Amino acid sequence: MRRPHRILAIVVATTIAVLSGVTARAQSKDITLSGSSQAVMHFREGWSAADANDQETALHHLSLAVESDPNFGLARAMYLWQGGGNPAMQTSDFARAIADASKGGAAELILAVAMREATMNHAAAAATLFNAASELAPSDPTIAGFALTPATRPDARTAYERAKAFAARFPDYAPGYNVLAYTAWAAGDHDAALAAALKQVQLLPKNPNSHDSYAEILQWSGKLPDALMHYQAAVTMSPSFTEGYVGMAEVEALQGHYDKARADVQQALTRTTVPAQKLLYMRDLAGIDVLAGDVNGARAHLLAAASEAKSQGNNAQLATAYSQIATRYALSGDAKSAHSYLAMAQAANPEPAARLDYYAAMTHATLKHWEPANAAIAAGKAAPDLATLGGRLTAAEASLLTAQGKFADAIPLLEAGDQSDLLVKGRLAEAYAAAGRTADANRLQHEIMSDYVLALNDFPAVNARNRSRMAKAAPTKKK
Repeated sequence: MRRPHRILAIVVATTIAVLSGVTARAQSKDITLSGSSQAVMHFREGWSAADANDQETALHHLSLAVESDPNFGLARAMYLWQGGGNPAMQTSDFARAIADASKGGAAELILAVAMREATMNHAAAAATLFNAASELAPSDPTIAGFALTPATRPDARTAYERAKAFAARFPDYAPGYNVLAYTAWAAGDHDAALAAALKQVQLLPKNPNSHDSYAEILQWSGKLPDALMHYQAAVTMSPSFTEGYVGMAEVEALQGHYDKARADVQQALTRTTVPAQKLLYMRDLAGIDVLAGDVNGARAHLLAAASEAKSQGNNAQLATAYSQIATRYALSGDAKSAHSYLAMAQAANPEPAARLDYYAAMTHATLKHWEPANAAIAAGKAAPDLATLGGRLTAAEASLLTAQGKFADAIPLLEAGDQSDLLVKGRLAEAYAAAGRTADANRLQHEIMSDYVLALNDFPAVNARNRSRMAKAAPTKKK
C-alpha cells in the first residue's frame, strides 16, 4: 500500500484490504453477489488486484465485470471507486450503480453506497456504512476488517491497538499485517511496523503489494538499499504495479539521484492507463524538480499536468496546478505571470478552497505583497476544506511574519504546530535562523534531512527539504 502516507491512507488501505480476496479465500458465504457468473469472476479478480494496489489490473477486471453484466451494480461502484469512468459522469454513474445494487442483497447496496461515499471523500459516512457491512459476516476476515474503519478518525495509538487486535484475531490473514504496519509506524512503534510488513511478505511472498509495503517501511526507516530491492521485486512481479516505480523514485530522490528518480516516474507514467494516476505521476515529476531546486523544470511539468487535468475535465486538479505554477513564477520574480495563473486557478475552481488560498498566500509572500498574502490566509481560514491542510495555513501565516521580521509572533505559532509536518518544521527552522537561534535551526534542518518519509507530489514538504538542503549548504556568515 502506498500513497497518501497519512492516517487517511490507513483507512483507505483497510477498506481495500478487507474487500479483496488476494488469498485463495472465497467471498463470505453470508454475502450473495447478484452478477452473472462471468461478471462475478472478474469482480473477484478486480478485488484481488485492488488489494495488491495494482490499479491497472483491478480496473481491467472490474470493467470486464461491468461489460459482462451491466446491471451488476456493486461491480460498477467498485470500478468507479478505483478511479474508473469519466469524472464528469461520476455522480450519474454512481446513481446507476446504487440503483442496480439495490436489486441485489443488502450487503451489495451497503457496500455500493459506502464506495460512493469513500470516493466523494465523505469519510465518516463511508466508515459507518463499511462498519454496517462488516456486521453481515463478523467471522470472515475479509469483511470483519471493516471494523477497523471507525466513524471518526482515530488517534494513532487507538488505530494501532485496533490493528493489533485484528491481526491477533486473524493471524494468517496477510492484509491485516499491512494495516498493522502502517498504524504501528504512525503510533511511533517503528520496529513493530517493520516486523508486520515483513510478516505480510512471508504470508504473501509473490504479491507485489507485500513487497511494496515492506519497501516503504524500510525506506522510512532509512534502509534505502533494502527498500530499493523490494520495490524492484514488486515491479518485477507485476510490471503494471506502477506505484513500485514511484517508490524507487523516492529512494533515488532521497539520495540526490534526481535523473534516476525522473526515469523511474516516467516508467510509471508510461505504464499507467488510469487518468488519476497519470495526473499524480506528472505531479511527481514536478515534485522531483522542486526537490532539486529546478524552478523552470517544475513549472514545465506543472504546465503539462495542468494540460492533462484540463483534458480530463478535472477542475480541482487544474486549479491546483495553476496555483502551483503561480508560485514558480513568483520565485522567478515574474509577478504578472504569477497573478495571471492565480486568476486562472480561481476561474477553474471558483468554490472556496483552502489549498488554493495557501498557494496564493505563498505566491504573494514570495513577491513581498503582504496585504494580498494576508487576505489569502484569511480566506483560507474560512474555507470549508481547511481541515485538509492540517496546520499548513498557520505555517504560511508564520512564514509571512518571519519574512517581515516579526519572529516573536511567528515562533510561538510554529512551535504549537504539528512538528511531524516537514513544512511546519522547516518554517520553524527558518524562523529560528532569522532570530539568531542557529543551534535550534540546525537541529531542525538535520531532522528534516534525516526524515525518509517522502511523497514527491507533496510540494510544501518537498520544498521544505530543498530549503533545508540549501540552508545547510550555504556558507556561514561571519559576524
